Order: sequence, then structure tokens, then C-alpha cells
Amino acid sequence: MPETTTQVLEINLISAQGLKPQSFNLRRMQTYAVTWVDQHTKLRTQVDKLGGENPTWNDKFLFRVTSKFLASETSAVSVAIYSVGCFKDHLIGTVRFLISNIFLPEETVAAP
Repeated sequence: MPETTTQVLEINLISAQGLKPQSFNLRRMQTYAVTWVDQHTKLRTQVDKLGGENPTWNDKFLFRVTSKFLASETSAVSVAIYSVGCFKDHLIGTVRFLISNIFLPEETVAAP
């Protein structure tokens, strides 16, 4: 059986909107996002210090994934957003989206 081929999955994490700030934090919310396709490889954006509840990161992430990962109906990209705290960063929220909802397998793409 041939080896599983790998491809690069590129994620461009642009921004978030309408984040709810912690009630105990009196200063402008500063946020960053962490994204991953598996628990062992997490990548992080820079901290947005100006956007507050509507941060913009515009960071690009590259993950090496297998063709099997891209073809699976359960494969997903996860994103967690954190607010920078004085002693500890606070989780604002998470989102997980399925690759199958955004990626068409090569067999279903119509030829030009």
C-alpha cells in the first residue's frame, strides 16, 4: 500500500467580531487566537492590542496534513480566543469547523 501523501493546509485567521469582555477587566480587551488541527501542534496569533471586542489578527498558519485528514468527514480546525490578563490569560471562546464543510475533495471539483 502506498504511503499517505501530505499536503499543506493554509488557514488565514483574519478577525473576530462582537467578543464579550470579562466584567472584571477594566482595561481594553487585548486578545490572541490559538489554532490547531491536532492537539500536538498549536499555533498562535500575535496579540491584538487595539481592536478590543473586534480584534484583527490577519495571521496565516500552515499545517501539514494527510490526504486522509482532508477526506475525512470528521476532520476539523479548532480556534480558541484568549484575553490577555495580568496574571493569567482568560478563554473567551472556541470554535471548531469541519474541513468537509469548506473543502471540496478533488473528485467533486468540476473540470474547467
